[in-house]
Amino acid sequence: MKFFLIVIHFLCFTACTFEQIVKKGDAVFLQLKITNKSGKIIDESGYFKQDMPLLIVVGNKEVFNTIDNALLGMKLHEEKNVIISPDLAYGQQGVFYLGNKNDTIYVIEPNDTLFAQFKIVKIGNGH
Repeated sequence: MKFFLIVIHFLCFTACTFEQIVKKGDAVFLQLKITNKSGKIIDESGYFKQDMPLLIVVGNKEVFNTIDNALLGMKLHEEKNVIISPDLAYGQQGVFYLGNKNDTIYVIEPNDTLFAQFKIVKIGNGH
């Protein structure tokens, strides 16, 4: 019984000790979905096509700062939802762009608040 408890303690300690935490400069694969206030999908990666997550390097300004900052300290398979205020998204000008998925046209209205939902599916080292 004592041996069993020692093994359990060691496994718990090992799992906690070697758990990866996202740091600036880490390459991170994300499942990411961004919607507007009415729930219309603005951008999406890795949700419908599980084999196509978004790869970013944390801190390289490859995503909105709100998402970049929220990634710091996250763990593998952790999920988060963040609100991206207009001043941290596209502000007063809004944006119009043609998406690469079935040539979908996306319009983000001026002063539109965005909602991001993401999950870390892999953490690597970007150095």
